[in-house]
Amino acid sequence: MTLVPGQTTQLQILETFGAPNVTTIEGPNREVWIYDRHATVTSASGSGFSIGMLLGGAGGDGGGAAGVGFGSRKSRAEQSSRSMTIIIKFDENKRVVDFRSRASSF
Repeated sequence: MTLVPGQTTQLQILETFGAPNVTTIEGPNREVWIYDRHATVTSASGSGFSIGMLLGGAGGDGGGAAGVGFGSRKSRAEQSSRSMTIIIKFDENKRVVDFRSRASSF
């Protein structure tokens, strides 16, 4: 979503981002909404091979199973965090006056 001062409304922002984390009043009839979102991203990668075989039979008093397998697998997981803060100021008509945003990854 692109925020356009004088055009974007509170309702449009609610529909896109949901409820803000914090709301305050700045001066007469001027709301300020703060969105503070955090996400943790985990990615895993693996490589290797595996071969297996299972033989079995059933019937009467006898039955049996045999299995053979071998394999090798290497895996690695990485985790990162992302954070985004958006501060949106509205006029008395509930339209965006100004906004600031900040994003970081670590």
